[in-house]
Amino acid sequence: MQLLDTTVRHLDQGIAVWDPSQVLRLCNARFREILGVPSEVLRPGVTTLLDLARHLVARGDFGDRTPEQVVATAISRVRDDSRLLVERRLPDGRWIESNRRVLPDGGIIIALTDISRLKAVESGLVAARDEATRARQQLTEAIQVVSEGFVLWDAQDRLVTFNSRYRDEYSFAPDLLREGVSFEEILRASAARGLVPVGYGAEEWIQERLWNHRNPRDPYLVQRRDGRWVQIADYRTREGGIVGIRTDVTRLRRSEEAARQAQARLVEALEAIPQGFVIYDPEDRIAVFNNAYRRDFTLCPDIIRPGLSFEELSRAVLARGLVQPAPADPEAWLREHVAAHRRGDRKFVARRPNRWIAVEEAKTASGHIVVIHTEITDLKRRERDLKRSRRMLQGVIDAVPAIINVKDRDSRYVLINRFQGEVWGVEPEDAVGRTSADFTGAEYGGKSREMDQAVLRSGQPLPWAEREFRGKGTPPRTWLTAKMPLRDDDGRLDHIVSVALDITRLKTTERARANLARYVAPNLVEELAKADEPFGAPRSQRVGVMFVDMVGFTRMAAAREPVEVFALLRDYHARLARTVFEHGGTLDKFTGDGIMATFGTPHPGPRDAANAIACARAIADDIAAWNAERAQPIRVGIGVHWGDALIGTIGDARRLEFAVVGDTVNIASRLESLSRDLGVTITASAAAVEAAIAAGADSAGFVARGPQALRGRAGAIDVWTYVAASPPRGT
Repeated sequence: MQLLDTTVRHLDQGIAVWDPSQVLRLCNARFREILGVPSEVLRPGVTTLLDLARHLVARGDFGDRTPEQVVATAISRVRDDSRLLVERRLPDGRWIESNRRVLPDGGIIIALTDISRLKAVESGLVAARDEATRARQQLTEAIQVVSEGFVLWDAQDRLVTFNSRYRDEYSFAPDLLREGVSFEEILRASAARGLVPVGYGAEEWIQERLWNHRNPRDPYLVQRRDGRWVQIADYRTREGGIVGIRTDVTRLRRSEEAARQAQARLVEALEAIPQGFVIYDPEDRIAVFNNAYRRDFTLCPDIIRPGLSFEELSRAVLARGLVQPAPADPEAWLREHVAAHRRGDRKFVARRPNRWIAVEEAKTASGHIVVIHTEITDLKRRERDLKRSRRMLQGVIDAVPAIINVKDRDSRYVLINRFQGEVWGVEPEDAVGRTSADFTGAEYGGKSREMDQAVLRSGQPLPWAEREFRGKGTPPRTWLTAKMPLRDDDGRLDHIVSVALDITRLKTTERARANLARYVAPNLVEELAKADEPFGAPRSQRVGVMFVDMVGFTRMAAAREPVEVFALLRDYHARLARTVFEHGGTLDKFTGDGIMATFGTPHPGPRDAANAIACARAIADDIAAWNAERAQPIRVGIGVHWGDALIGTIGDARRLEFAVVGDTVNIASRLESLSRDLGVTITASAAAVEAAIAAGADSAGFVARGPQALRGRAGAIDVWTYVAASPPRGT
């Protein structure tokens, strides 16, 4: 209990206790630091709650309210169970949360938490610092801090225990919470009550939440139906159970119930955090450590054990040559190193090969030393890259044919490049100290300022977005714009970098390409876009050829109105084209009431024959399913052949067309006609079916029909046929 008590006294939460007479009896240093008052203002046994109120009112914390009013409000909130948590913004801009409780003797305990970073959760803290913050939250929760919901599931995903904060504020079905209930049961009961988070379908949410729960990853945020944002973090314990932490980042408060539950699971919680954690006792020997420390952070993992002294560990590191550069006087280095550690006030970054580790040491009142190791490699690399970018910026900014500028926090230009000056008709040096609105008007300039403020609030870049703008004396242009935060050497976000690329010509090209895709197969559009001679020289190549034709179309068209006929053809052709493209085919041409498609053009692949057969069957089945919805069903005939064909481009210099010609094309066309005579949906040559089977295609439903004569062609050819099964009408 002494270790737990001393650790609690050094949490990142400010604690103050006032007796029934409102006289301060206990106050830790963190309380003074968070509140921002000097130690002489908060003196145990001397300072009253009214004294503190006078100081804060004089500082301007409460506007025109009197100290007596401030104290009266605070006391009423303590006695009102529904208002135990209060958020307040300090004059220096920080946000704090005050958690007040009445003690059994009538005194008051006040817990202060600095929630500035959580109030700006979108502000883009770097990944390593985020990880450190989250880990500290898990640790403090596990050792009796009550600001998060806590739940523990066993290895079979059954409920073991939970705290009241979890039950009352985070569980969707509090009445179902009982020992042994499964996590999935709770989820499904929640979904049945319509409590699925915003943006999810019921089953989608259940499956995603189950996967995240059983495969713990980094903490993430969800928005509840009541508008609250909740951070969810799950960590797997050594025994296979799962520790779940729920933090309300809209109203932060600590739960005493979470602390009581965390005390019983302290060791498991320590193992769940990614930081290296170790506590040295007053004799400077290891008392507690987690596996992350031994596995990822210590230089001598093989000797780490309870009872090992810091000096013994340091000697081992020194003896193994792990101190770089090697000290000239090893004993002097050892004495200084151990003495600095025993002061318990160090914060430093340790450099390892390809790694940076932040180390924090804190000495408790009982003489214990708590050491936390945090991986900050990603953070350091980003800082290094940012410095390199700053050094390069001045050398390249005027050479880039794009708008580049830097603004301060008030959206005033610090610099613009020569290209932007030419677009706006201003000398770059004349733009310094002015805003976009001074050059482009209130509407465009106001939008630019909004984007700047979004970067300042989040600390994250804004992704590329298109914007229209007309420069001075120039036609309208389309710009692709992005904004990025720029930090100083201390990591403060003090400027915004904007980059805008003129994509007017690109947009014109995209429109032309989209229009081309309406008339040419998508894979041919890609080929046309990549090279001057996209299809190469004419050549002979094995390809799959498929003809699809609507049986009885002429008679059908004669009996219907032209508008109805063309509506049918558009729907019919769209189905055929979509299926061809889905199977990697090339739509060679529309043939009125049918199509010709090829497979293996313009470039061959290992599954061309398989794709041809699969596409034919997909078309047959799709038409059959479509007929089930139609008042007047249609019938199609499909012919497929596999063989050598000539491919290349035909036409003249003004208009070229990609063509596939030869006997293979003629045979495929004759096979389509044969399907009518045989009363089947698909007639495929044995060459096509056998090549498809060799390529791994499924031939189910195809029946060998032996040699068949083709109209207008001497001899016979082995064929296979397929009849599409029509589903019941109305299904």
